[in-house]
Amino acid sequence: MPDIIFNTGPMGNNIIDRLKDEHKDLVKYVDALLEDPKNEEYLDILKDKLVKHLQTEEKELYSSLFKEAKKNDVVRLTLEVFHDDITSLSTQIKKYYKLFKSKSTGNDINLYKDEIVGLLVRLKVRIQSEEIVLFPMYERIIEQKN
Repeated sequence: MPDIIFNTGPMGNNIIDRLKDEHKDLVKYVDALLEDPKNEEYLDILKDKLVKHLQTEEKELYSSLFKEAKKNDVVRLTLEVFHDDITSLSTQIKKYYKLFKSKSTGNDINLYKDEIVGLLVRLKVRIQSEEIVLFPMYERIIEQKN
């Protein structure tokens, strides 16, 4: 039995297709928030979708890649870079989300608009990077295993 199992989801879509669909959905909310950073409803929706998405990535994608990383230095180094990036990004997003929701700031997004817009742009770049680097890496590993 191979170390990495090709994960399938609803209607036979593989995990990469599902993650790309989730990315499209996330980007819609990121773009909407870039247009209107004060939209608290979209911020809440994005947070919830992002948490769910990260859990899916961890379970379905990263767990398989980490197994391969034990044998492959290129995969290991790539994952280290991506892990450090998402850890930093998640910490920053949580910080500004809490700050925005805090009653002490009066939800005055104008105080933090530049930082929040920067985080949203960073999130979009992260999504693009996953699709350019990690997803093809995962697919190549799967092809080699089959």
